[in-house]
Amino acid sequence: MTDADLQIRLACRAILDDYAVAVDAGDTAAMTRLFTSDGVLKRGDTLLSGAAEIPRIVEGRPSGTVMRHLLTTVSITPGPDGRQATGHAYYLLYNARGEGLPLPFDPPFSLGDWISRFVLTDKAWKLASHEVRRVFVRPQPAAG
Repeated sequence: MTDADLQIRLACRAILDDYAVAVDAGDTAAMTRLFTSDGVLKRGDTLLSGAAEIPRIVEGRPSGTVMRHLLTTVSITPGPDGRQATGHAYYLLYNARGEGLPLPFDPPFSLGDWISRFVLTDKAWKLASHEVRRVFVRPQPAAG
């Protein structure tokens, strides 16, 4: 691995870390800054594009929602031109609703993959696309 490859991997990993923190905080401005102007965010059937749409992924959360995304295995592969990279990360998501901390510790909400494509812009590395693929989800209680 070259020093340039290592720098790309570190920069792209930092974007994923910053994305998780921004989403958990509901900081749509910080989250949106991590994407290119035409960046795409996909989760399930939801496809959001650009700074006007991407914040919708966190808007409308019920009040009192607390989330924590934990990234475990993260693999970043720099492209041959040094201006693109791909990423595959495993995430674990805990969420709950309530006022005041600490909240009850429920099982994780979901576990899955983050599939990302990064590009080097004039200013910094950015997400060109980011897809959330849920692999496991917490069963929902039966309606009673």
